[in-house]
Amino acid sequence: MKLHYWVIALGAYMLLMGIVGYVRTGSPTALYINGGIALATIILGYLWGKDLAGSMGTVVLVWVALNTVMLGYMTFKRIAAHAETRAGSELIFGSMAVFAMIVLIQLIRHRFSG
Repeated sequence: MKLHYWVIALGAYMLLMGIVGYVRTGSPTALYINGGIALATIILGYLWGKDLAGSMGTVVLVWVALNTVMLGYMTFKRIAAHAETRAGSELIFGSMAVFAMIVLIQLIRHRFSG
């Protein structure tokens, strides 16, 4: 599977988790925040795949790395938006963090191989 598809799949999964968060809490904040980050991720993956923006590999690598750190932080720290439902938040943010880490490892392997 080409790497930009991994990035697009990550964005789609983040959007799905935003929808799950919205359904779970009834607050559109989860959908807005995850949706915005997911949309940016999908667009970056698409541009990288089409090579419409020059050297997108480094941009995508940095973006996914920042997302991995952010999602990892939100998995282990208290999240104001989900303060009362810790276990569900850990599952949502943790699964996104694991997926982002897998994509990040693939991107790093690609970036530094040959």
